[in-house]
Amino acid sequence: MRFASRLLGPLADDDPRMADLRSTSSLYLDMDHSLAKVASVEHVSRNAVTYRVQKAMSLCTPSGESTTELRAALRIYEWLRDAPIAEWKRS
Repeated sequence: MRFASRLLGPLADDDPRMADLRSTSSLYLDMDHSLAKVASVEHVSRNAVTYRVQKAMSLCTPSGESTTELRAALRIYEWLRDAPIAEWKRS
């Protein structure tokens, strides 16, 4: 959990705006960086997808050019966000 918290930083905050940024970023990574596909799925413009992805990337701290760690951190967060662990970001 420390890995996800460290990598996601403020992106791991539990509020609707961060949830939107995480969702869009996760789809963007899963859909091979296709703005058009993500825009279609989320029913938003390509510009909105671009903004969300850029904002998410500015909030987290991925290391290097690879998206592997970011993908893993997003998955870990989704799996554990509702876990009965008090303030998981501190563990």
